[in-house]
Order: sequence, then C-alpha cells, then structure tokens
Amino acid sequence: MGTTRRGLRNVLVAVIVLAAALVAAPRLVGWAIDLRRPALARHLPAREDQAEKEFNRRIKARFPLGSSAAAMEQALFDEGFGAAHAFKSSRYVRLDRSTGLLLEESFVMLWEADGDKLSIVRGTYYLTGL
Repeated sequence: MGTTRRGLRNVLVAVIVLAAALVAAPRLVGWAIDLRRPALARHLPAREDQAEKEFNRRIKARFPLGSSAAAMEQALFDEGFGAAHAFKSSRYVRLDRSTGLLLEESFVMLWEADGDKLSIVRGTYYLTGL
C-alpha cells in the first residue's frame, strides 16, 4: 500500500510540475524574445495591431517633430536598428528578428526631415510567417 501511495504522489507531483511548465514556458519564451528587442520595442502588446500602435506612439514620443534627425538616426543605430537607407525623400531603418516560432517580427522607422529637423516620423511593426 505504501508503494502505491508513493507512486501516486510521484505521478501527482509530475503532473503539477508539467502543468506549471506548460503555463510558464510561453511567458519565458516571450521574455527571452523581448530582451533581444531594442528598448523602444520591448514589452509591446501581444496583438499585432496594438503592438504597432504602441511602437508608433513610442517612436513619436521619443523623437518629436522638430528634433534632430541626425541624433535620432544615431540613437536608432545604437539600439541595434542598423544603418539608415534612403527611399525617395525619406530615410528608414528596419530591424527583422526571428521569434523562434516560425515568425519574423519587423520594426521599421521611416522619417523625413527639413534640414536636420524631423518633419515626419512613423514607426511600423508587423509579423510575417516563415
């Protein structure tokens, strides 16, 4: 009888540990992915449309119209966005990151400037299935 109770207890403990792991694993994976993101892109909402709105809001708050385009470009480079590219009258940086779950997330910053003063600033975020 003692062996049966011990066996049942061990099974119960294993089930509890497995259930806790299944609950915690997505959060741990999400936390690890979040740490690899630039500071501007950390802790975004889970829904893609809400994440894009929040990313755009952060970009506009950190780099308001009229601020230095050169300073913004350097700050983005320092955060890991890479070198800026020209597109028509705009400049942009793009950062693509694999989430490790068959998805790639992309962060794109687009801006225009009059001289060195920002006149348009836009941040975009989206997911792409691999």
